[in-house]
Amino acid sequence: MSFSKLCEIFKEEVATMKKTDFRETLTEQIHAKHYQIELYARFEGEAGGNIEDRLTRIRSISGVTIVSTKDATSSARTVLKVKFHPELDSMRPATYVRTILVPDINSGTKVPGVQVVGIVRGSLTTLER
Repeated sequence: MSFSKLCEIFKEEVATMKKTDFRETLTEQIHAKHYQIELYARFEGEAGGNIEDRLTRIRSISGVTIVSTKDATSSARTVLKVKFHPELDSMRPATYVRTILVPDINSGTKVPGVQVVGIVRGSLTTLER
């Protein structure tokens, strides 16, 4: 293929890109279901760094998008607000919490220094986008 033909094809593609809405080219799942749950957690000792370091490790769990706390102290029980979306559309949110979220937080290797004590009753909700 000649150089001039390649330039012509490139110009056509650029013109098409200018006409196309960029949101059509995104591969992000727009219709992914997001959920929120509140967990009672205990921060133990100095393992895992400070509270922000521990929250960052919780954010690294597959499916977790946002983690926040209410009045976190270094050793007292606190409430974690976790927003997430399960990787599989067929997975129910309660199953995700029971099989992935809580075991990963309680894992001493993934999130050291944090222990889930319980779940705030009635806190599992679906978030509208």
